[in-house]
Amino acid sequence: MTHKLKAPVYASTNDKHLICLKVFVELYNIFWEGQDLNILGYTKPSYSLGECVTFHSMGPQQPPEKWSTGLFEFFNSFEPVTRANEPRIGLNPFPRTASSLCPLPSECVTCRLARRASEPLPPQRLA
Repeated sequence: MTHKLKAPVYASTNDKHLICLKVFVELYNIFWEGQDLNILGYTKPSYSLGECVTFHSMGPQQPPEKWSTGLFEFFNSFEPVTRANEPRIGLNPFPRTASSLCPLPSECVTCRLARRASEPLPPQRLA
């Protein structure tokens, strides 16, 4: 029985490790058959990755100290997902009025901390 995840799956690689990508994709297809896979890399491999795999190029290979630049730019290009009858999904999934969604706001530690953080500080006494 295969379980297909509703969220997209991403794996990143660089040009130096393209030889490992072939084995990774083969094992991925064995153990997670039918699940779509997105590969984020620089140079598209010369071999086929299979039907369920999509390769996304992040441009030219970057030096090691800039390993996250291409990933940041790729994921930053996405628009927030909005579906009918569902709240908008963005970078911050918690609305500012979280206490209104909490069933026990008077007993909830998170709600108490949020209230305390929004209260003004008491005046300081100088000795």
